[in-house]
Amino acid sequence: MTSDSHPLVRIVNISQDLERRLEERYGATGEGLGQQLESVKERIPDVLRKKIKTIVKIRNNAVHEDVNVAQKFADRVDECHRYILIAFSHSDADLEAFAQAYDTLQGIVDYYSTLLEEEYGAKPQSPLTVKKIKSVEKKLPKWAPGKLYRLVNYFNKATYGDISAAYDNLELVLKLDQTVKKILRNSDKSDGARKKKGADRPKKRVSSSPSGMATQQVPGADRPKKRASSSPSGMATQLVPGADRPKKRAPSSPSGMATQQVPGADRPKKRASSSSRAPHNNYNARRTNNRADVKKTFVPTPNYRKPQYVAPSSSFLSIPTLVALGVFIVVVILGVVWLCRAMAS
Repeated sequence: MTSDSHPLVRIVNISQDLERRLEERYGATGEGLGQQLESVKERIPDVLRKKIKTIVKIRNNAVHEDVNVAQKFADRVDECHRYILIAFSHSDADLEAFAQAYDTLQGIVDYYSTLLEEEYGAKPQSPLTVKKIKSVEKKLPKWAPGKLYRLVNYFNKATYGDISAAYDNLELVLKLDQTVKKILRNSDKSDGARKKKGADRPKKRVSSSPSGMATQQVPGADRPKKRASSSPSGMATQLVPGADRPKKRAPSSPSGMATQQVPGADRPKKRASSSSRAPHNNYNARRTNNRADVKKTFVPTPNYRKPQYVAPSSSFLSIPTLVALGVFIVVVILGVVWLCRAMAS
């Protein structure tokens, strides 16, 4: 194993390389990397300043406190160094534009991180991470978690890959921000409408005991109870269904004694129909009467038979005509025979 491959040596070499770059690019002054960073911190973007501070902290712990820290965080130092070198490869104007885009992206991410903590009960953990979104995914609206995952992906690319990714994906990030805010706003409106709808319903009244303490609600306890019939002696008797209904008055005989009640005796009798009474206007009644009249006056008709074909009669083919025709033919024949004999003689 060479000396350059040791984690502590690598960390020290990275620190010296960054000191040289800060002196050449920004004119930093100071003995160590930390002092040089403080001298030009206003000209360096925040994301790069945090990366350099991380390297300074790990270097100081590894050199002055514990050597094992270098072996534990060597990969982290290499990652930060690679990110800083990629950022320093851009010009000052481009790096400033990338830094502004990154600040916008970080502000959006911090906003949603705080929102998940305050509104949905996520654990305080900055910045926004996939773990935080998964912890409250069931509480979020339907499409919000997927949009937030994409937002975290863009932020991680700009934070751990290349700072220029923040500038390249800034338009997509702004569209995601508007979409997520619209989803959350519509969700809040629907939740408010449900709460308002439930608030309009009247609450059930809880019956209270005479002592003033609320008792358990009993179904039908607020209905008026039926009055129990009392005996002549003043003592309440057993409640009989229909006892409070008025009893039917029994018809009395001329002798003054109550007779046996006949079902339907108290109903009004139908008025007898008379011939002088005007006909009823009910359509069904007229319809029934008409049917009765038809049945009374019904006369059966013979069975229907199909008419047979009869040839039309002709006066020319009658018997007298045939006789006359036969006589005419005989006369003609006799005349022809006589004529033939006369010509022969």
